[in-house]
Amino acid sequence: MKKQKKQVGPSAAGAADEKAKKVAAWRKEVAEKAAKPDPALDKAVADAQNTRAAKAAKKAKAKQPKKPGCLDAAVQVLAEAKKPLRADEMVKRMLAKGLWKTKGKTPEATLYAAIIREIGAKGKAARFRRAKVSETKDGKAHALRGYFDLAAGKDA
Repeated sequence: MKKQKKQVGPSAAGAADEKAKKVAAWRKEVAEKAAKPDPALDKAVADAQNTRAAKAAKKAKAKQPKKPGCLDAAVQVLAEAKKPLRADEMVKRMLAKGLWKTKGKTPEATLYAAIIREIGAKGKAARFRRAKVSETKDGKAHALRGYFDLAAGKDA
């Protein structure tokens, strides 16, 4: 048995034409509305632009100069000392001069770790280097660890 083709009658073709006419009318209506000025929409857009401009102006106000961090303060302290210092000595001097403020319990560990990170990351371009300091006890020279100095040409 062969399938018979479904024939489209005048009623089906008429329905498709109706739908096409409705879509065309709707598109025409939307286009006309878009062409007409909408005062409420224009006001909302203007308000939004003014708000954005006000926020941008608020963000753009003059920024205060940035306070130096612990590494910047350490560079200043080492430049003034002109000799290698340990992290705890640097922290004492930085806090006494007001170059750095901290609420941490172990600021010397923070500074030590920051210096080690900078030396590891920047290598020869780092502002610090490990200093070789020795102390003589009982006629023998002992190497002291944990001392840092400014790298050559890195004075503050």
